[in-house]
Amino acid sequence: QEPCKLDGPRHAIAFHPFLNVKMVVADCGGTDGGCSEGGIGAGVGGGGVAPPAASAAAAGGETAREMPPRFVALSYNILAKSLGSNCIPWVMTAGDELREAVEKASGKTWQAWKNEEVVPEYSRHFHKNLASGDFAVMRVFWSSRSCTSQADIPRELTGVTFHAEDRVEYEDKKTGDVVLAYTLRGLLRARLPEGGLGESLFDHLMEQEEHVYAWPTRGPRLFREIIRTRPMTEIAVATADQNVAAVESSQVADVILLQEYDVFAESADYRGIGHEESFPSAMAAEGYRHILCKEPNKIRKEPCGLGVFWRESCFDIDVNFCD
Repeated sequence: QEPCKLDGPRHAIAFHPFLNVKMVVADCGGTDGGCSEGGIGAGVGGGGVAPPAASAAAAGGETAREMPPRFVALSYNILAKSLGSNCIPWVMTAGDELREAVEKASGKTWQAWKNEEVVPEYSRHFHKNLASGDFAVMRVFWSSRSCTSQADIPRELTGVTFHAEDRVEYEDKKTGDVVLAYTLRGLLRARLPEGGLGESLFDHLMEQEEHVYAWPTRGPRLFREIIRTRPMTEIAVATADQNVAAVESSQVADVILLQEYDVFAESADYRGIGHEESFPSAMAAEGYRHILCKEPNKIRKEPCGLGVFWRESCFDIDVNFCD
C-alpha cells in the first residue's frame, strides 16, 4: 500500500486489507454518466460520500468537476457452498484440547495427521467423484451424521451403494473395480478409536459446522461483508506534474464480482428482517441488479459461476449482451 506513480492524472487504485477482497477505483470514461451525483458510494440508502479524488485534485490545484466519474469494483471469492465446510480437510479446524488429543494419539502434528489420514480419503472419493452421480452432493455426503442403510444415501448419488455403517461403495469407471469409501464419521472412528476420540472429534466438527459454516449462518455474514462501506486508501496522481497523493475514504462497491457463486437459489435471512429470501433478492433490496455467468461445467445441476452485481444508480445492462 505504498504510494505509486500511475500513468495518468485520472487513474486511481484503492486497497482494502481483507482476505480475498480486491477493490479498484477506475475511471468511467468521461465527465457525463457514470456513478450518481453524490459521488462514489451515493445511491445506497440515500447516502453517499464525496469522491476522494476531489480532495486530491483540490490539493493539486484541480477542481472536483474536472475529475471524471469513477466507480468502485469489488472482487470476492466467497468459497463455494459445497466447500465452505469445517469437514473439508483443508478448512477443518478444532479446539486446542481436541487437536492435542489427536496429536497425542497419532504421534503427528494436527496438520500432518490431516494430510496423511483425512485428505487422501476425501480427495479420492468425495471431492469430485463423477461416478457418484452428483459430485456436489457427494461432497456434502462426506459429512453425513448417519449412514446405516441405503436409505441414508441421497437419491442423487445414483452410483453409490451402502456397504456397512459409515461406509459406501461405488464402481471405478476406469477400471470397473468396486471401491470402498468411509464417510468422515466412519474414517474418524476407524483412525481414532481410543476412548471414543474419533466420535468426539466428529461431534465437535459438526457443532462448528452448524454454528459457523452452515449457509444460514455464513450467508448473512458474507452478505453484510459484501455490501458494507469500507475504509480505503486511494493512491491517485492528482496534479499536472504527476505528484502522488494518498487520500483516505469510505466507500461501497458499485460493481461486485462474486467467484464460486453457487448460492444463487439459496434462501436465508441475509438482511436480518425475520424471513428468508434469495441472495439476488437481498442484493436488489440494497440497490443492486445482477446477472449470473454460468460456469462451463455441465455436470453441475445447480446454477453456479460468476455473480455480477451492479448498483442501479450507477449502471444499466446492455441488452445486446444478454439473451
